[in-house]
Amino acid sequence: MEKIYDYTIKLLRYVLKGDVPDLPNDVDFEKLYEFGRSHGVENMLYVGLKDLKIDVPKDVFQKFYYSYLMSIKIDTLQTMELEKIGKAFEEAGIDYIPLKGSVVKYFYPMTNYRKSGDIDVLIRREDEENARKVLTEQLGCSPFKDSDRYEVHSAYISKTHVHIELHRQILRTANRAYKTFKNVWKYAILSDGSEHKHRLPHELLYIHQLAHFCHHIYRGGAGIRMLMDFYVMKKSIDFDEDALKYWLKKSNLVEIDNYVNNTVDKWFGNSYSIDEDVETLVKIILSGGSFGTREMGEKIHDSTGLNGRFRQLFKRVFLPADSLVIVRPDYVDGKNSKFLMHSRRLKSILLHGRGKVFVEAKGILKNNGSDKNLKKIADAVCER
Repeated sequence: MEKIYDYTIKLLRYVLKGDVPDLPNDVDFEKLYEFGRSHGVENMLYVGLKDLKIDVPKDVFQKFYYSYLMSIKIDTLQTMELEKIGKAFEEAGIDYIPLKGSVVKYFYPMTNYRKSGDIDVLIRREDEENARKVLTEQLGCSPFKDSDRYEVHSAYISKTHVHIELHRQILRTANRAYKTFKNVWKYAILSDGSEHKHRLPHELLYIHQLAHFCHHIYRGGAGIRMLMDFYVMKKSIDFDEDALKYWLKKSNLVEIDNYVNNTVDKWFGNSYSIDEDVETLVKIILSGGSFGTREMGEKIHDSTGLNGRFRQLFKRVFLPADSLVIVRPDYVDGKNSKFLMHSRRLKSILLHGRGKVFVEAKGILKNNGSDKNLKKIADAVCER
């Protein structure tokens, strides 16, 4: 697997930077395709293989080629869908901010290089009902069942099968950078030529990507694609370094940013040696594909120690008020007490013994021992 990983990084480096790699001749291209696919970068590997005229078995090369064509199709559909949503929101007077892949893809050489499973749009919480009506009644989108009870967003699928996440807030309340984005609209910048489309300042766009990266790592991993995001952003954006340092410190992301920068420098920069902590982060990233594995998530929770695991479990069961009202619609201040709602939630989790929280709880409490380097990573990404 080490050879596959090395081959993948060298090809991606070539596509992003143009550095012609020294590649071995005995790589298993079927395994290369599967590895690239698990990280959502097989379409970029196609570009490298084609441009370098690598001799790939025809049947496997067709898989790479098909993935590349599909990335163009999906990118086009997502772009068109976001434009339709933007136009409808403008007409309805709804302020919005495109997030994550819908923005970051424009820092890549080609937008379809950066694959994304959905489009993310932030709206003001008070506009949520109007935005929902625009999506469902005007644009014909279908809501995901019970998605209006998610803490951060509701989810929809368009007529063209594009997944849409309509965010009422940017991050989960447990995320270490949550307070940074709690009042994000006061930092939003109105886009040129628009009355309602906004964007994040580049420094906060970077901070959001980093906070989202922490979210995935803490739950078991994040793929190579997210590390490429940091590389293309740093390469393309002239950051206000003082502002970036301020937001990193305020968001408790200084340490993980150092780990990320060292990893990016190893893969796409000029560094060829990294310390054990960063090597641990690399292993987490490579082992789980784009979104990690439950097993790795359990190891990360484990490494925080018994107190850390109980804190994590407590946080998942006993939600803050603004999250509790989403998962327990019968909770209303002044009618049903928070204590009563927490009791009902705990009873439901224990009696039914199923669902996402129950599965996470078992993983959190299971103790498999601790790794000092893994603990450093866990401490850098763990939630509040």
